Amino acid sequence: MTTSVQPAAASAWWHWWLPGLLALAATLGGFGPLQRLDLLAFDLLSSLAPSSGQAPGAMVVAIDERSLQQLGRWPWSRGTHAQLLDRLHDAPPQAIAFAILFDVPDALDMGGDSAFAAAIGRSGRVVLSVAPVADGNGAGLRAALPAPALSNAAAALGHVDVEIDPDGLLRRTYLTAEAGTSHWPALPQAVADVVQPRLAASLPGLRNDAPAAPANGRIWWRDHEVLLRLDPTLPIERLSYADILNDPALAARLANRTVFVGVTAAGIDSGFATTAVQHGALMPAVEYHARAFEALRTGAVFTPLGRLTIALLTLIALAIGALTHRRYQRLVPGIELLVTGLPLSICLALLLVGGYWYPPVGATLALAGGYLLWAAARFRLTWSDLLLTRRRAEVTLAAVADGVMSVDREGRIDFANPVCETLLGRSAPALRGQSIRGVLAAAGADGQAVQDGLDRCFAQRNTIEIDAPVRLGGAGGRVVRVSVGPILGAERKVEGAVLALSDISATVAASELLHHQATHDAMTDLPNRLLVRDRIEQSMAGAMRNGTSVGVMFVDLDDFKRINDSFGHPTGDRVLCAVAERLTAACRGSDTVGRWGGDEFVVVLAELPSAEAIEFVARKLLVALSEAMNIDDMVFHLTATIGISRGPQDSTDPDQLLGMADTVMYRVKQRSGNSYGFASADMTLLSRQRMEIETGLRHALDNGELVVFINRRSKSAMAP
Repeated sequence: MTTSVQPAAASAWWHWWLPGLLALAATLGGFGPLQRLDLLAFDLLSSLAPSSGQAPGAMVVAIDERSLQQLGRWPWSRGTHAQLLDRLHDAPPQAIAFAILFDVPDALDMGGDSAFAAAIGRSGRVVLSVAPVADGNGAGLRAALPAPALSNAAAALGHVDVEIDPDGLLRRTYLTAEAGTSHWPALPQAVADVVQPRLAASLPGLRNDAPAAPANGRIWWRDHEVLLRLDPTLPIERLSYADILNDPALAARLANRTVFVGVTAAGIDSGFATTAVQHGALMPAVEYHARAFEALRTGAVFTPLGRLTIALLTLIALAIGALTHRRYQRLVPGIELLVTGLPLSICLALLLVGGYWYPPVGATLALAGGYLLWAAARFRLTWSDLLLTRRRAEVTLAAVADGVMSVDREGRIDFANPVCETLLGRSAPALRGQSIRGVLAAAGADGQAVQDGLDRCFAQRNTIEIDAPVRLGGAGGRVVRVSVGPILGAERKVEGAVLALSDISATVAASELLHHQATHDAMTDLPNRLLVRDRIEQSMAGAMRNGTSVGVMFVDLDDFKRINDSFGHPTGDRVLCAVAERLTAACRGSDTVGRWGGDEFVVVLAELPSAEAIEFVARKLLVALSEAMNIDDMVFHLTATIGISRGPQDSTDPDQLLGMADTVMYRVKQRSGNSYGFASADMTLLSRQRMEIETGLRHALDNGELVVFINRRSKSAMAP
């Protein structure tokens, strides 16, 4: 299965390049949701940059509500601003920036512009604002400049054009702007240049291609784009405009500081949403410019990368991801996490080391999408292989000769092959979900033995062979041998088991047939000598345990040789079979009727209370045998002689009991026949003595040791 999945997954490069190209197009095309995610990443990653630790150098002189109450409604006369500059002249600040446009003459004081220009000139540190405004004839944007007298007196001019990001926050600015042939730095940059001049070529920021100027020269063009990290923990002190005019000592606090003058009163300044304020609060424009100056002063300025560089880094990240996948050919969580986070790592390194901003979200999503597409394709191929493997397994299991079923941890059946259905006599759907113990019990088998095997299998986590064959009485008398193997899941945890049911009915039947043939007479199918002796042992053990008796009857048919000689052995064999049937019918089911050989039979009577019970059975057998038998259209009348021994009264040894019954049977047959007789306790000793006498007489006869003695008294009595 592995070899079929890997090449297909490795060759599907589109899994990586398709999401990569889509993400690259979205990044370079300015897709709004993606830009918002990139800006959020910038806020998070830029916050990791170490702080400079420098004390803030900027202060805000705020045109606040108290100032409006004391100095009147806004706008004020330019002479009022001249008073502020004169108040600050003796401090003096390093620079004074007005975040206020003075693009129209002072309508409140005809001499206000002159006084303000003179004050600007005396200070020599004032920076005035320039802003783009719409041209009235719709020809584009023009620069709203301060009055010429003010512009000429100012130390520098700085534009206050800002860029609101797609998420509505202000974190981006352009360090330079141009209109026609004039150009200006951003207000914070202009202030920084007044405080510490620098070369224009050393400005950070992303350079923009200058557009072709229209015929009228009116176009607003910005350059040196940067992102600012506005530190929310940096305190920017505010002083009220009116308080400085009224308190000379307060103005002294602005010595060697950078002062930004602007409106903070509600209703006049709308403010901006930035990352430095929380809960939807707005930051006044003058405070933003002050914080932007601090960012420029402390180096918390980051240059966005150009489109070509972004595209190149994104393609490199995608190539690394694809090559890493090709190297490992499988899901490796640690490697995947590392590669997926590669764009973020590149971004953080550029941000902290070089001060460059690379938008990482597009490439990160592309790598994640590539892994997801590859994983989906691999899953589809794996699923297809699993289905194929399952079909192969089902075909294989259906083709094997053994019954196979699987059960869960609780012993419930969840699969059964056709052979198993046949053995258990139920269909797979009917078996599914059923307890294996209950199913086997319903099939007439010992479910407990199988359950014990399952428990051992689960405990030992290896294959268990159930020792005793299981008989399925409800499925045609089949006999199976059961083995149980564990199903191991993750971390080798046992999830279930597979049961293999091997049908050994033919083997068991053959074994039972051999055993039957070895223990039974071939003609009458009665127990033979071996089995009779075993039954006597078993009955003797029970009799000795229960205090009862065992009767051993040796039955011999009288003059049976005449039937064989007169009618032939086939007829004699049929007569013997009829005798076996009559003896079996006359005895109890717990008794044993066996054939000893020829016309001799042995009857073992178990659990008899007394000799009278044995005698009753003996008479019953003689009556049963004496009844006429119709064999081959011929009627036979039989008689028999029965010798009886009792255990344990006569002996506890089966062979001695059989010998005693045989001996007494011959004694009765010599006397009359068609009768029965019991053996006595000393019968064995008398028989041995008689045999010794007979043996001695034979030896004496052979050796001429016999001497004839004549009794004369008897002889005279016989004379005539």
